[in-house]
Amino acid sequence: MNKRITKTIPYLFSLIFLLSMVISTSIISQAAYIPSPMILDSSDDSSIMPASDDIRWRYEIKYGKLYKRLYNYTKDQWIGDWILAS
Repeated sequence: MNKRITKTIPYLFSLIFLLSMVISTSIISQAAYIPSPMILDSSDDSSIMPASDDIRWRYEIKYGKLYKRLYNYTKDQWIGDWILAS
């Protein structure tokens, strides 16, 4: 039995070594994909323009009825007239 243990010990250490190499390389490869935070220069905010206007419905209750009207939040302007919401 003693010979059997002495023969398996090198195989056991080799297996442990290979598993530790696989685990360490997977940790290193995951660390390589961590995105770095973007740093924006706040002094250049005037050049940033949205691709499209932010247009959403605004709602109001008049005389017990629900009305809606489009509002452009980018330009702070109303679009169209109040219509009865269905």
